[in-house]
Amino acid sequence: MGRHKKNEQYKQDIIDIIGDVADDEQDYKIALIKGSKLYENLYNYLLDKIDKNEALVDLVYDYMELYVTKSLLICDIERKGVVINTNSGNGFPIRKKNESITELTKVNTQMLKILQHLDIHNLKDNSLDGWTL
Repeated sequence: MGRHKKNEQYKQDIIDIIGDVADDEQDYKIALIKGSKLYENLYNYLLDKIDKNEALVDLVYDYMELYVTKSLLICDIERKGVVINTNSGNGFPIRKKNESITELTKVNTQMLKILQHLDIHNLKDNSLDGWTL
């Protein structure tokens, strides 16, 4: 099954996940992200900007997966904060940096590399203006 077909399957998965009571909060968040108009519009926008060969379509799919990951990392940072309280290996309470911050930087870097590979450098045509979740 091609990745574009997988994206169509995600739409059904979203309906299934939202239709059931999500046991996992992350499944619910993924469903909301992938079901959003912004996700769909961004995916379609990127597909319109590239030649439709399989490798580039796969890169768009990978970009969209990173978009979901980025959204989940942002949710984690907003929920837990920049610094989290945890226990050390010895059992003492300590404060440490939320690792989602480091991961967010890595995901952003990878997303930019994919956009460069797709030769999408900026959105001067304002085609994303007014898009909301």
